[in-house]
Amino acid sequence: MTTVGKAEPINRRPGCLEMALHFNTVSHPGRTLPPPSSSTHSQSSNKPWVEVSLTIDFRGEQMMPIPAGRQLGLPEGEISLGFRRGRLQLFLGNCQMPQTGRGLGQENNQSAPIDDLVEEKIKQKVEVSTSLKCSEKKSRLNDFFEGMPFTSEDSSENIHVERSGSDESPIWTFEAQGKQKILEGKFTEVVLGQLCCLSIPCFLSARFVVCNEDIRLDWGEGPSSMQIPRNKVAVIQKVLTHDYIKIDSYPLSEVRWQHE
Repeated sequence: MTTVGKAEPINRRPGCLEMALHFNTVSHPGRTLPPPSSSTHSQSSNKPWVEVSLTIDFRGEQMMPIPAGRQLGLPEGEISLGFRRGRLQLFLGNCQMPQTGRGLGQENNQSAPIDDLVEEKIKQKVEVSTSLKCSEKKSRLNDFFEGMPFTSEDSSENIHVERSGSDESPIWTFEAQGKQKILEGKFTEVVLGQLCCLSIPCFLSARFVVCNEDIRLDWGEGPSSMQIPRNKVAVIQKVLTHDYIKIDSYPLSEVRWQHE
């Protein structure tokens, strides 16, 4: 494979999220990929296929100063900001990404694990297992973890990923599940799929967006210590989300790429 150009990401809130896409030409598309659903396929048979991979780092809760934070009983005048769900959407021009053969996530609502956090948990469990006096138990545990994919008994360490969208506009939705209330963890160079270039130049725009309803704000004990009624806290949170934080006004991260 050969790297095709370099796409510099725009990460508008790197404290919460950083994203990058990687592009490599492939001499032949995966065998499972069907011909692209386009009448121009015969004109593009000699054009390269490009494999698209994703690196995305969900960084969990971030402290954020807010107006009148100290008056609301917050010692540092800050609240904790995170989000439980977000959507990555690709907008394609003069190329397609066939739905069959796409990677990351499942269309039947299965879960994709976080690579770094879960791998670390598995290592920790294996280290604990080696301290067992019974060699038979030790062997069973090692065999269990060795054949185990990057997943965990605790579903809080999973990010749920769903695939949807069309050949021209594929979508991946990431959502925290289980005990994990916000997105946190990292995927490193996971393959999203392969682009079939229908004509040159072709281009791609990737955007990661979060809706207001998916934002989580943690106030700690601030409003409680001030004895502010819950309904007023809800109003303050709504005003902050819509008028101050404004995450839904622009993509948190964006990548633009063109192949000439």
